[in-house]
Amino acid sequence: MPAQQPSSPSSPATARDVVHHLYVNAGDLLPYCGVIPGPDAVTGDWHTGHDRDTLLETVHFGLPGCVTCLSPAALGGFTPLIIDDDEEVITFDGDVPVWGDDEPEVG
Repeated sequence: MPAQQPSSPSSPATARDVVHHLYVNAGDLLPYCGVIPGPDAVTGDWHTGHDRDTLLETVHFGLPGCVTCLSPAALGGFTPLIIDDDEEVITFDGDVPVWGDDEPEVG
């Protein structure tokens, strides 16, 4: 089987999003949500983990973070996801974010 040549860095085949996760303890092998760090076999996204402060810093800079790892349960009652850009309150049903206080629209 011939070896594959690497794609250009701007090629969609090599484009990667880095999704950040929370390690509850610095020595943990798995983030809070249980996603294995490294490349996602399906999406190609790269997953990496951080301690709480570093995770919050990456989110503050606009980098993507895992919703489960940013949940109040993971962060000890706090999450940066409480308020979105429109100042709409986001609550949680377990670890699932619920935007606004209206009932979901049924189409």
